[in-house]
Amino acid sequence: MEINEPLFDSPLQVISDKGDCVWLSMLDQNSARRHAAALVEIHNLIPFVRWTRNDILSNQIGQRVFHHKWHLSVLITCERGDPIGFLVSYLRLPDSNFDCVSVYMHRMAILAALQRRGIGRQIISMYLHQVFIKIPVDYVTLQANDTVENARIIGLYEALGFTKIKKVFYPEKTDWLMACPRIIGKSFPVHIAK
Repeated sequence: MEINEPLFDSPLQVISDKGDCVWLSMLDQNSARRHAAALVEIHNLIPFVRWTRNDILSNQIGQRVFHHKWHLSVLITCERGDPIGFLVSYLRLPDSNFDCVSVYMHRMAILAALQRRGIGRQIISMYLHQVFIKIPVDYVTLQANDTVENARIIGLYEALGFTKIKKVFYPEKTDWLMACPRIIGKSFPVHIAK
């Protein structure tokens, strides 16, 4: 499957549940390079994983290839243009965990001071909407840590249409593989500034 255009070809302003105004735009290689230090700092808020500048800029880590990463990833900025978060995604090919091609939400993080304000909910809603309009896949997938501390994040994903598919075991953690199916005509609750 080829993806020849980004999900967000121009910046889109989104308003959170608490009235925060954020901008979604394409996270391409140039913006990733320009904001690499900030993106690494934001990324490393995610439990159990640490990335470096090279990891942010890479199209592959180990055997995992990030197909179409620069068309499917999103930079989240405040009105001044400073990064406050990101969503790194790629086209995931079928494997032993999930037997369909999917857009895989690999990493998402938002600055700690802006968490629990509905920003993540709005971004994921808009992201699902864009994927299912522009990309001919039947699923968006992700993995989330199966910990007590992460229960609210898993609940957020479930509220947005994701279902737990199976547990994936690693030496240092256990994740839930979750999938959101394409739902024809589904309305995602998104607040877009006019």
